[in-house]
Amino acid sequence: EKNSTISKDVVVSPVPVTTADFSLDPSSGEAPLNVTFTDASKNATGWAWQFGDGTNSTLRNTSHTYTAPGTYQVNLTVVGPCNNDTANKSVTVWICPPPVANFTFSTNTCDLNVTFTDTSTNNPTSWAWEFGDGTTSAVQSPVHTYSTAGTYAVNLTVAKTCDDGSEKNSTISKQVSVSAVPPPVADFTMNTTAGDPPFTIQFTDSSTNALNWSWQFGDGSTSTLQNPSHTYTSAGTFMVNLTVEGLCGTDSISQQIYGCPVPGANFTFVTNICDLVVTFTDTSTNDPTSWAWEFGDGAISSDRNPVYTYPAAGTYTVNLTVTRPCSDGTSRNSTIAREVSVNPVPQPVADFAMNATGGVPPFTIQFTDNSTNALNWSWDFGDGDTSTLQNPSHVFNALGTYTVQLTVCNICGCDTTSKQVTGSGCIPPGPCPTTPIPCPISPCPTPIPTTVPTTVPFTEPTTVSPTEQPTSEPTTEPTTVVPTTEPTTIPTTVPTTVPTVAPQLPHSFFGEILINGEPAAAGTTISALATGGGGTITTTGNGTYGSPDSFGTKLLVQGSIPEGAAIYFYADGARAECLDVGAGETWIWTYPFTSGEITELNLRVIDNASDQPPVADFVANVTAGTPPLTVLYTDTSRNAPTSWLWDFGDGSTSTLQHPEHTYADAGTFSVSLNATNSYGTGTLTRDGYITAQSVIAPVANFSANRTEGPAPLTIAFTDLSSGAPASWQWSFGDGTVSAEQSPVHTYAVEGNYTVNLTVANSGGSDSESRPGYISVYPGETGDTGYFRINCNTDGAQVLFDDDLKGSTSNGTLLVPVNLTPPLYTNYTVTKDGYYPVTTNLPAYPVKDQTVDITVTLDQIPPAITHYVTATAYSGGRIIPNGTISVNEGESITFTITPFTYYKISYVTIDNQTSGSASTYTLTNVSANHVVTAYFTSAGSGGSGGGGGGGGGGGGSSVITTKPTTVPTTLSSNLTSGSDSGNATAIKTNLTSKSNITNTTPTLTTQVTTMTTTTPPTTVPPAQPFWSTFPMAWLIPVIVVIILLGALAYYNYRKGQEGELFEEK
Repeated sequence: EKNSTISKDVVVSPVPVTTADFSLDPSSGEAPLNVTFTDASKNATGWAWQFGDGTNSTLRNTSHTYTAPGTYQVNLTVVGPCNNDTANKSVTVWICPPPVANFTFSTNTCDLNVTFTDTSTNNPTSWAWEFGDGTTSAVQSPVHTYSTAGTYAVNLTVAKTCDDGSEKNSTISKQVSVSAVPPPVADFTMNTTAGDPPFTIQFTDSSTNALNWSWQFGDGSTSTLQNPSHTYTSAGTFMVNLTVEGLCGTDSISQQIYGCPVPGANFTFVTNICDLVVTFTDTSTNDPTSWAWEFGDGAISSDRNPVYTYPAAGTYTVNLTVTRPCSDGTSRNSTIAREVSVNPVPQPVADFAMNATGGVPPFTIQFTDNSTNALNWSWDFGDGDTSTLQNPSHVFNALGTYTVQLTVCNICGCDTTSKQVTGSGCIPPGPCPTTPIPCPISPCPTPIPTTVPTTVPFTEPTTVSPTEQPTSEPTTEPTTVVPTTEPTTIPTTVPTTVPTVAPQLPHSFFGEILINGEPAAAGTTISALATGGGGTITTTGNGTYGSPDSFGTKLLVQGSIPEGAAIYFYADGARAECLDVGAGETWIWTYPFTSGEITELNLRVIDNASDQPPVADFVANVTAGTPPLTVLYTDTSRNAPTSWLWDFGDGSTSTLQHPEHTYADAGTFSVSLNATNSYGTGTLTRDGYITAQSVIAPVANFSANRTEGPAPLTIAFTDLSSGAPASWQWSFGDGTVSAEQSPVHTYAVEGNYTVNLTVANSGGSDSESRPGYISVYPGETGDTGYFRINCNTDGAQVLFDDDLKGSTSNGTLLVPVNLTPPLYTNYTVTKDGYYPVTTNLPAYPVKDQTVDITVTLDQIPPAITHYVTATAYSGGRIIPNGTISVNEGESITFTITPFTYYKISYVTIDNQTSGSASTYTLTNVSANHVVTAYFTSAGSGGSGGGGGGGGGGGGSSVITTKPTTVPTTLSSNLTSGSDSGNATAIKTNLTSKSNITNTTPTLTTQVTTMTTTTPPTTVPPAQPFWSTFPMAWLIPVIVVIILLGALAYYNYRKGQEGELFEEK
């Protein structure tokens, strides 16, 4: 063994811990602020500074300049041999620019008041005024009254205190001259106060201290002469007004001129959509005292506002002649004629046929609807079962006589008819039981079915084993209980056409989703498709889509979708049924679109092969536009079609499932789809479904702010053309033209001028010519001076004392003025989109001198727009309806009218019930809102109504609404009226930022139009008893088994003994 040993000393000493620390100088101050940072860290070998404004440094000791105000967190991170450490401190920087004193002032020529307006900058906090007469003020913008006229030196000193306690100030001095002039007093005389037209009156001014005269003769004519004469060409009572203006104000006086006015015949009318009653309302003017109506069918009336029932539908010429007596014993009259069309919707008439009147149970009868004018159908088969199909078939399972009743309805009423069905005869035998009683002979003496009859009561699957329970609830559509498998693909592009006027609020959905009876897995894609839009969402949990929370994610169906349009739902491309949880109705295949609505809607997909022909259906991404119009069609047919044949209505066809077609020419086109599978073909035709319309030529029209006056005469023309013109060509009659839409033109020479406007677009052109439209007479003579308006924008109109002088061009407008009184006193510069400026004119120029005036126009901020969505469900209408844009702070009123046989059930505002009044007003709108009207069949419930369906039960209500948008609490007044006319003002808290008023209902008994976008409402059938007792379907099956067993035993005994069992 060999070994070796060594020994050494080891010294262990730990390195000290690294700690971060630093100092800064200064820690606060005014920008720009330079701060010196000094490191005070222990055992540091590296430094990283972050100055809080996005800059940094790695120097040990550094400095940094802050240029912007604020509080900055300074961070120092140091690195040591064994650890890192961080220290934080703050730096506060402020800006305190000195205030700059300035002010403007406005004197009143009629008194010694002067209004001072502080225009100092840099936010002063104190003001010291010295008015030059020994008085002072500390108000920011004071109004001071001098005791005597004169010129005063006014001083303003403004000051502010900075954050470090220092004070900064500034002083300005201006000369202010004040004086007072007496106001004018208006007065005039006339050579006569009455006459028969045409008659002329001479007016003589007797006013004092007047410089300008403005006459209004009461017939629309005016004058600015001091002593004018005027000819009255028509009868009437005219109020003549003279307004005089002096340097110190205005004054007015009025006197009457008497004549005999001709009554102006006029009337309105309201037809009833459901009968031949027309309500006429006289709207004649000038107080007629008698009325003579001719209704166009030989009937007459002298009532002022008659209600007349026509004997038959048609178009009638109605004449109204109104008369009033004159003071001279004569009378005046006038007549008006209007076309009145009376075309009511006919009442429905119920009728149906049956392929048989009875049979041996169980037997099936096919019912065929032969009703006229029906929109919906309600069948009662007399055995507890019902249907809402137009042509249902039904299985009768027991002996007896059944009264089958059909009720059909449309918007004008309902009708009912009934027929009897008899179940009689011997019940067919059941299957030969194999145990415990064998069949005694072979074969059995009667055909014995080997399975349960293939037609089972109600709508269960066509082959049912008594020991199995159906896996799904019966539905009303399709007629078989289990929906068939839909196409496994869905178009990948969902139409997303966006409205061009205002964004359409989406219809939001959430709920449960089942696929073949099991909750759908997370990650399932839920799609919705409708005409003009759709939406998609992916499930994040098992069995649900969307969130019920107010601000949770939901399936948003949006685009440019007509109200009430059918929405089709898919889960991973498979067609899904839907169930409205709130309504508690049955499963259906589509759901009506309602803008702004939130619906809890359960979905289910049942994968079951279909043995039925397809049910054809489709939607289009657009249904109207300008040719060439490209339309994408999406097949939504049920029962798994395998081939498709489209007819686009313009001679073109396609066999694609989801074709795209372009309409090259204008027109209205009906679209048809034939969907086929091995069991047959389903067809759907939509008449007039597509409208391609070319641009319509415009119609020229215009107006002018004045049509006569002295030269030079400046006139503002306004384009009033309709039909969206794209270009304008003006000819002013003096050799000049313009291509502006609404130009301003100055006529320099006296004369009569013909004005012509030609407008055009791609659809054509139109012209409007007005001979002698403008009359220019000689201008005033005398010395002339000039004001030159200098403005920061072109196209601004300049008015002197409301007299238009022209528009600025290249930043200026030179305005000649006559130096002989009366003189202009003020000027206005205005332009759309800018705040107008109006102020007193400076001192007048001398002859041929030009005085410059500089004006700066400030732009008006763009208006904030909100949207109110108004919807009426079946049974009435709301005007206006759809999505309406409302500017911030404006108001909007909705009128709700029920159809005949209906009344207002209730109205919701932002999903909260708000009574049943007929008029609602939202004031001071500052958020989006949703207004929805619901109707119910008319019955008892109040004294209001008549042909319009009752009108509600009266009474007052207190409503608290809740928002569909971001809530902002606001106290508002909400008034709910009653049919008796009593209104109660109620204070309520609204979480939408607007005031809502619903007023006393207006009971309307005649309706002239029906809104075509009202969402369709499906009247649900009576619920079968198995919806409450899901195992109850076994009862009829067990009964059938017992009957079949008894029949088999009967035949067995009969075979044994050769005689009837009962006789034995």
